[in-house]
Amino acid sequence: MKGLVVFTLLAVAGFSQTAEGGKVIHRVIPTYPFTLLAHEYGDVIVGVHINPNGMASDADVVVGPKSLRGASVKAAKQWRWTPTTIDGKPVSRYAEITFHFNKDGYTVTEGK
Repeated sequence: MKGLVVFTLLAVAGFSQTAEGGKVIHRVIPTYPFTLLAHEYGDVIVGVHINPNGMASDADVVVGPKSLRGASVKAAKQWRWTPTTIDGKPVSRYAEITFHFNKDGYTVTEGK
């Protein structure tokens, strides 16, 4: 599974900013709640605030089935990224992780 990280930097007139890093280096896949195994499907999008060290400082559900939210947030909080830098200085950023739960298991994508 490959993660795609997409983020936007707003340019300030007269300043040049170069962003680097922000690649996923550790993923944790959520575990289906046992009582829901094979009965609940859908996508859970988790918004993650990533600190300058590349660790999740906070994670909240953007949208998704209530029964799958807890497992998704728990997994997202354990993800790690390479630090994102702008002009060589580590910065915080925001990412969204989508956990796709389906009858065959799940897949994960990251974007935004």
